[in-house]
Amino acid sequence: MKRRHGLSLGLCALLLLGPGLSPVSGQSRRAGSRQSRTSGPRGADTAVAELVTLDGTLRAVGKKQIELVLEGDQSLALRRTSKTKFFLGKKEVSATGIPLGSAVTAEVKRELNGDLLAVNVRHTPKEAGVEQRK
Repeated sequence: MKRRHGLSLGLCALLLLGPGLSPVSGQSRRAGSRQSRTSGPRGADTAVAELVTLDGTLRAVGKKQIELVLEGDQSLALRRTSKTKFFLGKKEVSATGIPLGSAVTAEVKRELNGDLLAVNVRHTPKEAGVEQRK
């Protein structure tokens, strides 16, 4: 009798939970259908972000952030990743290779979450910049 009792409890549980496990008419079990409704416009994730060039003074360099001072004493924090490159002239250097307080040009792109990501940071000596403009 114990077997019948155990079997009948399992059958009752299956009957009670069974309707909740099957799809209701009009619903689909496709995994992609839910994803397409919640994603943004087509191709938004695959679009190439445009690089913007910012000129300023290098205030601080950390492991995850670079701080620049732009014209008018505006301070701007840029996110830094392992792909961020630093250049002194045409030579690639480490992040500490560019002295703090020096003039730099940063190539920046906006990430999907709105953060600014530093792609390249180039030291721009003031004398060289003045000579090129003449």
